[in-house]
Amino acid sequence: MSNLCSTNKNTYSISVVIATLGGDSLFRTIEQLNSGSITPNEILICIPEEDTFRTKNFLFHNVKVIKTSCRGQVAQRAIGLQQAQCHMVLQLDDDIFLDERAIEILALNLELLGKKTAVSPVLNDIETGNSVYEHELRKGIIGWFYNIYAYVVCSSSWGIKRMGTVTKAGNNYGVISSICGTKPFETQWLPGACVLCFKEDLILDEFYPLKGKAYCEDIIHSYLRRKKGIRHWIIPKACCSISTLIHENVEAINARRYYVELIRGSKWKFVLHCCFSKIKNLIKH
Repeated sequence: MSNLCSTNKNTYSISVVIATLGGDSLFRTIEQLNSGSITPNEILICIPEEDTFRTKNFLFHNVKVIKTSCRGQVAQRAIGLQQAQCHMVLQLDDDIFLDERAIEILALNLELLGKKTAVSPVLNDIETGNSVYEHELRKGIIGWFYNIYAYVVCSSSWGIKRMGTVTKAGNNYGVISSICGTKPFETQWLPGACVLCFKEDLILDEFYPLKGKAYCEDIIHSYLRRKKGIRHWIIPKACCSISTLIHENVEAINARRYYVELIRGSKWKFVLHCCFSKIKNLIKH
């Protein structure tokens, strides 16, 4: 393994780290990784020891299964990141499907942007092909009211200027692929589903303090990267597909509260937004 990342025929030396419980989509994700325009030098599957039986048929030349004594996306991934050997490291969810040239495009742009940089592709819905954040671009009178709400209650920027931002109230807004253009788009946060950076810029700590599924870990992770001086960029020419985004629940709200406390944001605006969201959900049902 010591020379693994220096002997690959690819132009780029890339480790992929996937924290997983061994779900049904994992095998397909690895297949797509290995059928892209460049092949990762190593794919580290970080999985709890009791779930490793789900990987027994993963006979890929570049896959290494890392047994973890812990469960939890951030904790499992941290173990894999610490063992990654290559110059560039891609953290990836186990249900992300990358376009054929996505990793190549991400690596090229990371190299051009230089150190202290992290890059992500645009996220599209696997069924519709549209941005998973398309719902954030409301039009007409509804869009006008949404803009007022986001601006006043959530302290966001107005309209499309809020793309890629995180507010003091803990709201994060994605980058919509249909309107962000083709050049690298700088943001305040990156979706944790797919992030590429240089090995020396990794956050190796187990930084998520809450139990259970790691909701909102991406905005917490992004905040910690920014504290290290790392800039975030969405690369519109790199695309990947995902089935759905998780809607807010009690665990997600608790995680968002932790983020607001971490950044010393606006607690009262966070509470106000939660109240409005609860009322909206009650009306829907």
